[in-house]
Amino acid sequence: KTGVSPEVITFLTQKVIDMGLAPAELTPSVMEREEAAPTSFGHYTAIPHPMTPLTDKTFWAICTLEKPIIWGEKKVQFVCLLCVEKENAKDLKGMYRLLGELVHNVKFIQHLIACDTFEDMLDIMYKKAPSYKN
Repeated sequence: KTGVSPEVITFLTQKVIDMGLAPAELTPSVMEREEAAPTSFGHYTAIPHPMTPLTDKTFWAICTLEKPIIWGEKKVQFVCLLCVEKENAKDLKGMYRLLGELVHNVKFIQHLIACDTFEDMLDIMYKKAPSYKN
C-alpha cells in the first residue's frame, strides 16, 4: 500500500498521457515506484516518477492541492511528476539542483502553493533559479 491517494498520481499521469507526452504505462510505473518507497520529501512536497524513463523529453507536470494530504508519512500539497527522457544525454544537474531547492525550502513551496496560475508559478521558479531556464 502506497499511503498516497492514487487519485493524485492518476490525475497527473493521465493529463500527461492525454497530451501525448507519455505512454499509458506511465501510471502503473509511477504507482509501482510509490509502492517501493513514497516520494514525499517533507516541506509539503512529493516528486513522483516512473520506475524507468518512459518519455521522449524531460519535463515536470505540477499540481497543487487545496489541502494537504498524507503521502507516505508526510503532508503533501505540492506534487511534481518528474519525467526524464528515455535516451537522456543531457546534463540535468540544473534541474535536480532546482528540485533540491524546492524540496528543502518550505517558504518557496508555500509561495508556489499560493499561486493562482501556472504563469505565476513559473515566474516564482525563474526568480528563484534564474540560471535554469530549460
